[in-house]
Amino acid sequence: MRPSKAVKPAHIGPFAYTFCVIQPARSLLLCLILGSIGGCGLGVMPPQKVELPDRLRAFPTTGLALHDRAAIYWSDEQIPYIHAANPDDVPYLLGLVHAHLRRGQMEMLRMLAQGRLSEMFGPVTLSIDHTLRILDVGKAAPRILAEMPPSTRRWLDRYVEGINAYIASGAPRSADLAVLNVRDDPWTAEDVIRVGRAAAADINWFMVYNHLRLRADPRWELAWKRLLETSAGAIPSIDPANPAAFGLLAGVARSGSNSFAVASSRTNTGSALIASDPHIGLFLPNLWCIVAWRSPHGAALGFTMPGVPAILVGRNERIGWGGTNMLAISSTFYDLNKARALDITTRTQTLRSRWWLPRDITIRDTALGPVISDSPLLKELKTPPLALRWRGHDPSDELTAFLRIAAAADWKQFRDAFETYAVSGQNFLYADVEGNVGQVMAGELPPAAGRAMLGLLGDSENPLHQWTEFRRTADLPSVYNPARGFVASANNLPARTDPPVSVMGNANDRIGRIIDLLSRSLLFSVEQAMEVQRDVYSASSHAAADALFKAYAANPAAVSHQPNERNLLTHIARWDGRYLAGS
Repeated sequence: MRPSKAVKPAHIGPFAYTFCVIQPARSLLLCLILGSIGGCGLGVMPPQKVELPDRLRAFPTTGLALHDRAAIYWSDEQIPYIHAANPDDVPYLLGLVHAHLRRGQMEMLRMLAQGRLSEMFGPVTLSIDHTLRILDVGKAAPRILAEMPPSTRRWLDRYVEGINAYIASGAPRSADLAVLNVRDDPWTAEDVIRVGRAAAADINWFMVYNHLRLRADPRWELAWKRLLETSAGAIPSIDPANPAAFGLLAGVARSGSNSFAVASSRTNTGSALIASDPHIGLFLPNLWCIVAWRSPHGAALGFTMPGVPAILVGRNERIGWGGTNMLAISSTFYDLNKARALDITTRTQTLRSRWWLPRDITIRDTALGPVISDSPLLKELKTPPLALRWRGHDPSDELTAFLRIAAAADWKQFRDAFETYAVSGQNFLYADVEGNVGQVMAGELPPAAGRAMLGLLGDSENPLHQWTEFRRTADLPSVYNPARGFVASANNLPARTDPPVSVMGNANDRIGRIIDLLSRSLLFSVEQAMEVQRDVYSASSHAAADALFKAYAANPAAVSHQPNERNLLTHIARWDGRYLAGS
């Protein structure tokens, strides 16, 4: 690969180019904190200042296993654009780019997926590693690789080859690698599959954990009933003509991803418009890494996740796609006390720790899944023994799906791309150069899991809770060019189904607000789309504040004469419902 004068590739990026490289992530604050807790000095010198030209020179450009001419251009925003004369070189260069920009992050994700965080952070994370070993998110990796189409396996192997080429190149090790105690172990295809599977974990696990913690409270059943009623009253994305009533506080939410696409008939440019904000926590470095590629087989640009060789949200020269997590039910927690006859097998694993002695753990497995209640993080819940069945423990091929999405040219190819997709369930939105828009519920969901979730825990002796069938993407509702001229999603319930695909969809506030803003104009503009993404108004919070003020105003005796309390009520009365920084 040789540097050359940058030429802007048509139809791919809006940026002017300079040949420069982004500074990699420095040592992570979390690592420093956890390392200090471990009780030993890190023994790492503070990172030295590195200029962009130095970082560029650190990128290997000779001795690479390329099949033809290739170059990587860097925009002023430090976004890499991969140009390859041979399509087989694209994943190889993507592996080099990911390792160059985010290797420390990639190694942390690899160790997380394997349940080996304590080898980085010390004994403080042993309980997390124990839990991760029980979960075994990469359980299906060998079967996934065995069943993967040859073209996808070649793409994956070239990506791994690129990562390992960077590790072997002798490029300077960034400070975070020393802080994290990272060795230069080569990557494997199974490592990549494990990282992708960890990213597809069922978000409902955290919800179930919270409710298991509350189940001992005699009021829990009433609270759970109200939660299910609230879920039934959510605003769906795909069948909005079927609204349901919901209480004032049922719609309270100020967080969550959102994505919307407006058809050409509703825009002032005559072209479709798609805007996506896939929310994640605040991390340094960001989980997302923007990358573009171009080869004789096509071009694409968008968000990638370091360690995964695919564009997850982005665009090519014909279509654009975004999405939000569906919070789809792809797991069942089975109460083993209700299982009449169940064989339990055991296996022993060793947890190794930085600054600490190794620890052997015993993991119990059943035909219903691992005994997740053995996790030290769940011991305090005092639950019955629980087995976890998760769709992600069985093989599926999300990488092939995303590669087909990146190459899709129309709605049919886009929707058909999800044939091999199973986890995690996502609402995918679509727009194309012809002005069309659509939305797909993507995933492979067991109806039995939805039925079992209505009672929180599953009963393996109940035929309705036994996983005997699955709803795939082709079986789930979708919408193409709806009459209102747009589609929108904000982690909300995509469509009402029986049994439900989700009971934890995000509240109505954000999706209701987006629908309201998109409906106000006959012709929508890019500037208005930007305003929607920056909008911080919460209708339910505004209504709740108004109700609170009126309640106190109706009973002045309830208000103390303390200046700060009266001042608070004054601000509540004046608040406009917007969560501005100075509000």
